[in-house]
Amino acid sequence: MPNDDGYVLDFESVQRIGRMLRNYERGVTKPGMTGADGLQLEEGTTYVEVTGAATAPGYYPGCEKFWDLEANAWHYAPTPCVVWEINGSTLEQGKVYKATLVTNFVQGGAQKNVFAVQASGGGGGTTGSTLIFVKLTNAVAMTGLQQTYNPATKVWTDGTVTLNLVEINGNTVPVNKRMLAMLISGTTYAVGLDPAAVTSVTCNGGNLVVSGRN
Repeated sequence: MPNDDGYVLDFESVQRIGRMLRNYERGVTKPGMTGADGLQLEEGTTYVEVTGAATAPGYYPGCEKFWDLEANAWHYAPTPCVVWEINGSTLEQGKVYKATLVTNFVQGGAQKNVFAVQASGGGGGTTGSTLIFVKLTNAVAMTGLQQTYNPATKVWTDGTVTLNLVEINGNTVPVNKRMLAMLISGTTYAVGLDPAAVTSVTCNGGNLVVSGRN
């Protein structure tokens, strides 16, 4: 008869079992994974790459990445994931962030892991250091969208998250004008319009009227 009086495990054994269970539940036996790749999954941490624009404030599509020491290259997980910026800050498409698994859910018939990241944990995101391109879309509310440029197609793409824009000298910003913007906090960015720049030239009764220049 087996002994049902119980078992005693030391703390190290409990830690090892906990790591093994977390790795198993996260599916570290995905195709292409090796033991070395799996080391980064300890304590539920991994690396994720933001693969697209935000679907909601703070939420981005992404994919897990695993470093292959032998090939000296990144491997992508076979299934996409969701990247959640815990402070609702803006993440940069194409950047890699250190992430922590927080939950998973089913979307479109597929199970996706949700990873929490901080914008300052990789690829920028700290106040006064993150520079992005923006375009003013609402002059009254002073809101706009992030602009992403694809060198291959030579096309600008609008982001989906509404950004609050602040012109640092109180100048009037033309609608649909692209500018560099610096992160202030959350989704608020500072922009600087050159007061000497020509923003409009019109003909009034045979005279050219130049706007936007001191």
